[in-house]
Amino acid sequence: MNIKLKSMVLGSGLAMIVYQIAIQLLGYTAAIAIPAPIAHWAIENSAQIFLLFVWDLLVVQFLGIGILAALAVFFVLRLAPLNWLYVGLSFIVTETLIANLDLWALSSSQFLSITNLLTLTPHFIAVSMCVLAAAKFGGKNQAAV
Repeated sequence: MNIKLKSMVLGSGLAMIVYQIAIQLLGYTAAIAIPAPIAHWAIENSAQIFLLFVWDLLVVQFLGIGILAALAVFFVLRLAPLNWLYVGLSFIVTETLIANLDLWALSSSQFLSITNLLTLTPHFIAVSMCVLAAAKFGGKNQAAV
């Protein structure tokens, strides 16, 4: 099997496994509350949306799926001679599609608003940054193409 195809298949399969595990972790990290002094500061300075975005990115998504995805990709690339770029990109594409399909599979059309699609932005940023960084460092002795 071609190394690029093997990298894409393994990256997609790894994304499916990590997503199933991360669903549980995201539930726990989403339960972490914003500290009251920070919340009061955000209300006084009209920065609630910015604070929620940063909190979701750094606390909920980074801790819930970012670290897990980065570790999984890093160790797979250390153990197997795969193309790091194809593994990383196929992981990101597959994981993003699964996350969007989960949102679209909800029974009511009220969940398909642009606001709910924008809530996936911190998720996409955290996964993309963590996976690409881990893929680059995990396959540092490998060529990109």
